[in-house]
Amino acid sequence: MQKSNTGMRSGQSGKAKYAYFKNLDYGEVSEIERFIQTYQQRVIIDLNSNIEKYFGEELDSCMALDYGHSTPGTRTETGQLEYEAKYQGNDEASESLAKMLARAAFEIPFRAHSTVTRCITYIPPTEDKDFHLPRDLAHEMRSQISNPFFKEDVVDATLTIDKESLKNASLEAKVEIWQEIVEADAVELKQDVNGKLVYVVDDLYQSGVTMWSYAKYLKKQGAHAVFGLPCVKSLRDSDNQ
Repeated sequence: MQKSNTGMRSGQSGKAKYAYFKNLDYGEVSEIERFIQTYQQRVIIDLNSNIEKYFGEELDSCMALDYGHSTPGTRTETGQLEYEAKYQGNDEASESLAKMLARAAFEIPFRAHSTVTRCITYIPPTEDKDFHLPRDLAHEMRSQISNPFFKEDVVDATLTIDKESLKNASLEAKVEIWQEIVEADAVELKQDVNGKLVYVVDDLYQSGVTMWSYAKYLKKQGAHAVFGLPCVKSLRDSDNQ
């Protein structure tokens, strides 16, 4: 029996796999090249070992535009935009990120949910928070996409209870605080998400506690599926450990 040259093979190190295809036409080669170009910067995110004991299938998919840093102390181009938008109030940086998020929305495979109504929301802030980058990005992102894809306005969201800053909180503390929020239904949604495919915008994905917890809340409200769309992923998966 002749051995086929088509399929997956492991590299010499065993850490990488290579795909081999035979007899591809020009269109198929171009499609593969577009796929590689699209995903060479993207970060596909799943449960990491730090939070897997707390969550299950709350997120159906999650993809960041890029890592925030290429190496510690060196920001990626997307990471620089996120920094300028969040900490310097740079409107041009925010607009650039929103356009990138709008393009990324089409890159997440959704064929299995193609007949489901799609909508956008964001990680909810407290009521007294005037500037909230995920909210601004979600609204600008929505303005970049025509109605056939997203038929509804952004689902605005606000926490209905006071939440202390989680910036310096441990992972366990974050899990506990968000668990209380989810169990108390302490998020006000301006629209119903029941039966819908919900895209969740955030600026930074670190351990994932916030994204997975909010996805859990949305599923509790009847969301058909939840796709996470953070701008950047941190190089590490831990929170202040």
